Amino acid sequence: MVYKYRVTDGRAQEGHYGLTLAKMMHLPPNILERAGKVSQKLRSMVESWRHASKSSEIIQYRRRLAEISHRLVHVSQNMAELEPNVIVGVLREIQAKSVLDLMDQHHFASTP
Repeated sequence: MVYKYRVTDGRAQEGHYGLTLAKMMHLPPNILERAGKVSQKLRSMVESWRHASKSSEIIQYRRRLAEISHRLVHVSQNMAELEPNVIVGVLREIQAKSVLDLMDQHHFASTP
């Protein structure tokens, strides 16, 4: 017997390797048909989860931008009451927190 494949660490590069294996094992057509339908349903579910996840990332990003905007508006409304060095300090804090928040958002968005 000659094997075309070797077992290695990691994910399979081919899609539907289970269906391919089932066909090679000559399983009955009704089982192969049902397996194909289940596979299609799972693929559809994964795609909808990915879409929902991407929408959630966009919402989180926009929420963080709105929070930054709110902080800046608050500072601008109170500038007349603050010393220039206090304003600079507050703006630096807002900048530092905003950069960290957006970097954190980017990190989670790019994590598989």
